[in-house]
Amino acid sequence: MPFFKIADRYAFLHIENYNKLNEIALKDKTAKWRFDSHVHGRKEANEAQKLREKTLHHLYKTSSSFVDFYCEWIHFDLSDRDLINHEVPFLLYDYGCINEFFAYRKVKEGIQEELFPDLYYDKDATYQLYLITTNKKLFGKQEQHIIFSTMINTNEIISITGELKEFIIELPTSYIICSEYLKVVQKQQVCVVKDGKTS
Repeated sequence: MPFFKIADRYAFLHIENYNKLNEIALKDKTAKWRFDSHVHGRKEANEAQKLREKTLHHLYKTSSSFVDFYCEWIHFDLSDRDLINHEVPFLLYDYGCINEFFAYRKVKEGIQEELFPDLYYDKDATYQLYLITTNKKLFGKQEQHIIFSTMINTNEIISITGELKEFIIELPTSYIICSEYLKVVQKQQVCVVKDGKTS
């Protein structure tokens, strides 16, 4: 999904907000025009993108408060399983576009998935996230070094909250903080004290 910069924030358009924005921005367009706007490279697609951006900026300027706009368009809280599975690749891609220290790749778990990707569209996806450095070498070439990496399986994600510039992926035993740098924080075990006994 496309993202837009509004003031000093980035609006990541997960599918719900993308559809909501389309209803506002493309309300005067015919069904055929809307269909054509989904074809990459068509003039309708370029026009639709400009209309989305113009509409989002208008919503920002006419919003009663920045807090209202932020809560509706900038901040996201993804906890629905289908929504998470759908949005993770788009979110990681967009986050990588604004963060030069981040890279990711989808981990293929079997040859069947490589040979028949359409049959495995709904299969749980595993991604490897990287924190990298980029050094310029002689003749303008760049060399990347992996500082740190971690794996996530979309089926294990409990929630993803925050905004495109800084969000938290909650897993059963840890949190992955995606901000300027990539961090993994282990969940602390909660001790309950009852009748003088710890459990």
